[in-house]
Formats: sequence, C-alpha cells, structure tokens
Amino acid sequence: MTMKSGTKPRKPLVSRDRLRAHLALAAGTIAGCELAFIYDPSAVFAEPLSVGLGYVSLVYLVASLLIGPLYLARQRRNPVNLYLRRDVGIWAGVTALLHVFFSFQIYAQGQLLVTSLFLPTGRGPLPAAVGPLRLE
Repeated sequence: MTMKSGTKPRKPLVSRDRLRAHLALAAGTIAGCELAFIYDPSAVFAEPLSVGLGYVSLVYLVASLLIGPLYLARQRRNPVNLYLRRDVGIWAGVTALLHVFFSFQIYAQGQLLVTSLFLPTGRGPLPAAVGPLRLE
C-alpha cells in the first residue's frame, strides 16, 4: 500500500493499551460471573449471574476510585483524564446495569417487562395509598 507524500497514516480508533484494558475488564467480568456460578449452582440462571455482576461492579467501582490516588502517589501531577480510570468506571456502570436487569428478572419470574412490578395485572395503576390524594 503506497501513500501519497504529505498524508499522515491514520491513527487507530482504540490504542492497544486501552484494548488490553477492555479485554482484561471483560475477562474479569466473566471470571466473576463464573465464580458466582461455582459458588451457587442454582437452577435459575439469573440468580448467580446477578450476584456475580453485582460483586464485579462493586470491585470495578472501588478500583476506579483508587486509580486516581494511586496514580497521584506515583507521580507529582494528576492529569485531568485517565483513560484507565474512565474505562473501569464505564465497566462498573455497565455491569451494575446488567446486575439490576437480572435482579429484576429474578423478582419478576422471568418477565421481560418490568412494568408488572409496579402495575397489578388486569387492573389500572395502583391508587395512592397515603397523602391528600388517597383513593379507595
């Protein structure tokens, strides 16, 4: 492949260090879920998956909060943006959302729509139970 003179080679969308970090975080998420399945081999698929994702999310949250002070202890100045800290925080948020989704699946007995948790089946919305708008 020849390049014209004066054109610069394109930078990759994701650097190799960030790609390695994402692969390590994905492997950590899978390993945490596998440990939850080993610890609690339940018949319901969502139970150990929810537990594993919850603990992984908690570990990632603590790690993202510790990356900044550890980086500051190693160097004099703390940069405004640390890609590793941001990526670990994003993984913490995504795994937390998946944890909530699978927890709702356990509570709602596998129904995909969570509205059944808030609306009784066959009737309308729940009436206000307390306050000035109490309806009976």
